[in-house]
Amino acid sequence: MTAAFRTDGNRLSRFLRAAGAAGMLAALFACSCATLQQMANLQAPTLSVRGVRMSGLSFDAADLVLDVAVANPNPVAVPLSGFDYDLQVETHSLFKGNQASRQTIAGGGSSVVQIPVTLIFRDLYNAAAAMKSRDSASYKIDCGLSFDVPVLGPVRVPASFSGRLPAVKAPSVKIQSLKVKKTGLTGADLELSLNVSNPNVFSFGLQKLAYDFKVNGLSWAAGTASETASVSAKGKQTIRIPVSLNFLQMGQTVAGLLSGDRTLDCGLTGSLDVGTSLPEFGKATVPLDLTERIRLTR
Repeated sequence: MTAAFRTDGNRLSRFLRAAGAAGMLAALFACSCATLQQMANLQAPTLSVRGVRMSGLSFDAADLVLDVAVANPNPVAVPLSGFDYDLQVETHSLFKGNQASRQTIAGGGSSVVQIPVTLIFRDLYNAAAAMKSRDSASYKIDCGLSFDVPVLGPVRVPASFSGRLPAVKAPSVKIQSLKVKKTGLTGADLELSLNVSNPNVFSFGLQKLAYDFKVNGLSWAAGTASETASVSAKGKQTIRIPVSLNFLQMGQTVAGLLSGDRTLDCGLTGSLDVGTSLPEFGKATVPLDLTERIRLTR
């Protein structure tokens, strides 16, 4: 009786082990089928453009950032491998590029991808000469985000955004006049006037002027002047610089240039610092290299 019981027990044990293994296989098969079903239903991420913001602005360029919201409808994470873009202004394609980007969009999650684009105003004016006389320009950014989606492989999802940009132009600076205020035996006091024109639809303030003023190749005045004047949109402003001459140091030739009704070869080099109320702009420096034939006035 005892041996028979042990034999039946061994059979029972083998049966239970076989049943357990079959159950595990069935469970694994069911899980595999569910996983395969999920993998078969994988989709490309969806994009929505939240907008374009200006991260920087100067007389030379505008720095733009395109914010693209990415939604991953899949239960598994999807890696972003990179993006490409094409900046078009007034229907002219100005700049194309692509950039690698390592970012993972969690399963069922979303994230914002930032695409930086820089518009060089010189390129814009070269491509569309008419823009030199306009205050703004229409633009469009076409972009595509590339993902490595399981099963599907590499997938590119396109998006685009359009709007308008200000056509920022540097102020124009010209030598306006040179006026004799007072003369004496040993020197003279003059006033140099510069005309600053603002071609933009926004105002800016004059902050600092560094200058070296020459007449007939000889430096008559050099220094730095702090300016607090504001130049209105499409407006003009005059900067007045005092010029003091010492004949004992500079020679009587200079004194002779101040006599009579003369036209002088004048030149001014340096820089003009300006600032605007636009938060993206900040401060900018305008280089100066001016030459004019100026009639001396009194």
